[in-house]
Amino acid sequence: MDEKSAKKIITNENLDVNWFNAHELRPYEMVISKVDGRYAVFGTDERAGVWGLITKFDDEEKALDDLIKKARIKI
Repeated sequence: MDEKSAKKIITNENLDVNWFNAHELRPYEMVISKVDGRYAVFGTDERAGVWGLITKFDDEEKALDDLIKKARIKI
């Protein structure tokens, strides 16, 4: 998935996503960031702390696919 498609899905489905550190971490959101040239995808818990595993990708499209898939999961 490309960036334009991902942003459209996030907007249309009103997904809780922090797009490349657009704001401070918030509770129950999915985050995508770029660290040391790699893409990191992770979720936050009720205190806005990192929850679960941080999944890292070299490929932006794979990272965006993972982000959208996880953001669609509702607790």
